[in-house]
Amino acid sequence: MDYCQFLETLLGEGRASVPDLGPIPPQQKSAAAEVLARYERLWRLECPSPVPKYNPEAASWAAEQFCLACQFAIFRAVDEQAMHAALAPSVDGRAGPEVHYSVDLVFRFLPDLVKFVHSASSDDPLEKILRGWAHNWPLSSVGMAGIEDTDLQAMYQSPGLMTLYVDRVISQSDQSRLADDLVREHVLAAVGMYPELAANLALIDYATENGETA
Repeated sequence: MDYCQFLETLLGEGRASVPDLGPIPPQQKSAAAEVLARYERLWRLECPSPVPKYNPEAASWAAEQFCLACQFAIFRAVDEQAMHAALAPSVDGRAGPEVHYSVDLVFRFLPDLVKFVHSASSDDPLEKILRGWAHNWPLSSVGMAGIEDTDLQAMYQSPGLMTLYVDRVISQSDQSRLADDLVREHVLAAVGMYPELAANLALIDYATENGETA
């Protein structure tokens, strides 16, 4: 199992077969960029329009970081200081819609990784790092408990990303995300005149308490 095979399995089957811990050879990084681009072309067909432009550098950053986090989840000899040094909180530069969309190509599997890590230990230093990612990448962390006060500017700037975000909030019944006024408005609009379709989100209570109508 190498890095490219890891990505093929993750993006193609939604599961992680983790390579041995160690640096990714440059030739694998180059081949992985092609794997990511291929799956992105398929992924954007499933995303609501308009889809932001693909940022290959951001996708590669997320893929390498996610692979490393999976390795740390399996190979437990790495200490907390080393994990913090290896796992960056965010990609360099301003994270606009293109970056959030591209990072999400891999980071949409972040909630599953957090569940796996948490199942091994409820006080795992790796989980704390992953929850930092979840806060920084709200599109990818919908459905995770305890992720609050996230920056949704990228969603505000992109109608396509906002629609994708709202779809996930509804499908995951993520009540916490309704704290954002604009998100709540979009959720109410998405369920139309039938808020009971998203009953787990308690939309009827929100509408009643705030004087809102769908």
